[in-house]
Amino acid sequence: MSWKNFFRFSLIFSLIFFGKASSQVCGGSFGAPIFVEDFGRVNNSYQTVSPALVSPAFTNYIYSSVMPPNDGYYTISNTTEYLPWGWQKSLDHTNDPSGTYGNMLVVNADYTPGEFYRRRVSNLCSNQIYRFSAWILNIHRAGINMIKPNVTFQIRSTSGVILGSVSTGDLPQEVGEVWKNYYLDFKSDPSSSDVDVVLINNAPGGNGNDLAIDDISFSPCGPSTSITATLGNLFTTGVCDNSQSFILTAQMSSNTFF
Repeated sequence: MSWKNFFRFSLIFSLIFFGKASSQVCGGSFGAPIFVEDFGRVNNSYQTVSPALVSPAFTNYIYSSVMPPNDGYYTISNTTEYLPWGWQKSLDHTNDPSGTYGNMLVVNADYTPGEFYRRRVSNLCSNQIYRFSAWILNIHRAGINMIKPNVTFQIRSTSGVILGSVSTGDLPQEVGEVWKNYYLDFKSDPSSSDVDVVLINNAPGGNGNDLAIDDISFSPCGPSTSITATLGNLFTTGVCDNSQSFILTAQMSSNTFF
């Protein structure tokens, strides 16, 4: 093998090997969320502004107790509409119980791009695969040329190491409320049960770049299972025949826990 071919082979092998090593793949399936941040709810259908974020959530934006928040401000509200600014009339994303109206984080981006939200999530299993998920809405109505929200979601260890990252790109203005979901799979810190959710604004503020965030969640990766029986029609006939014995066998996927 020539040195040129050897180099090509080595490069391809390295890309394949390290690509697999760096990706986080759930060996089974993701279960129900063990953590959800839905920003609470109120009992009023009319527009209501709720109190500011509290620890373990943090933002360097300024809290606004009225709608709409100005550039570099945020609020917690159950609706988004503000007609003079051409904002969508949207409820939150959560499937709220009857008679309640869920809140969302409403953000008017600062003129300078950068981090605008951080939330510590605790009591995770260390060195375990989780799926982070969040929903985002471009508040501006379609038909006007506005700066589009562009957000990066990051999961970081408590020491600042990035465990996973996903970006929205420019979010288009839509006809009607269109919540969009972004998620990433990551392996939790081997030495800690805590991680930080970090939201970064990539676009400048000013004329546009107004958004809402809701339903931030973590779901654990668990093994997939299948059950078979020595009687082929055991699960299809719906009839229990005590005269026949059978054996149930359960299979569980491997490489789920580390």
